[in-house]
Amino acid sequence: MSVLRFEPGEAARALPRNEQGYFAKYGVTFQDVLPDDLELLRRWRNEPAIREAMVFQEEITEAMQAVWYASLDPAKDLYSVLLFRGERIGLSQLRHIDRARRTAEGGIAIWQPQHQNGLLPYRVAIAGMDWDFLESGFESLTVTVRKTNSRARRFVRSLGYHLEDPDPAGEILRGRVDAESYFRAVEPYREIVLAEMRELGEPIPRGF
Repeated sequence: MSVLRFEPGEAARALPRNEQGYFAKYGVTFQDVLPDDLELLRRWRNEPAIREAMVFQEEITEAMQAVWYASLDPAKDLYSVLLFRGERIGLSQLRHIDRARRTAEGGIAIWQPQHQNGLLPYRVAIAGMDWDFLESGFESLTVTVRKTNSRARRFVRSLGYHLEDPDPAGEILRGRVDAESYFRAVEPYREIVLAEMRELGEPIPRGF
């Protein structure tokens, strides 16, 4: 099985951002978070099953949500509502963006159990990370997960992240992945996603 190779300028650069503030791939649309989205995001973020999986586990108040949204710096923070088949299914983050070092911290949260299983999380992650490495030109991505979140640990490792424990007495693990490791790790998952899309008659993006 050969590793997918993408060069800048190829048709495989698959997630052009447009003036409406969204991009899409593998049936998933990433749309900029707008003020009208905040209450829905807050409500889902406060669901016990979601909150317990997060590094920050306090319940989010309306005031806290407003302060967070006002603090976002477009040069350093990119949060997107995830849509699949017309339904808002979660949130993606790209924060601590460092253009000079070409790195950022990524993450996704998918709200409902019926969307957390199967291939949908891979559709989301591969679409987003393709954009990060191919369109944004990042050289590496980082991630933070709770030690108790075994699902997240398995998932990020399957995307090529190498996890390290910065504090054995602490509660979090930190991971990093470079472009080469990412593309090598996700190739089999990409092929499975594409097979599913073909079975369902969904349009296949150019360059995959």
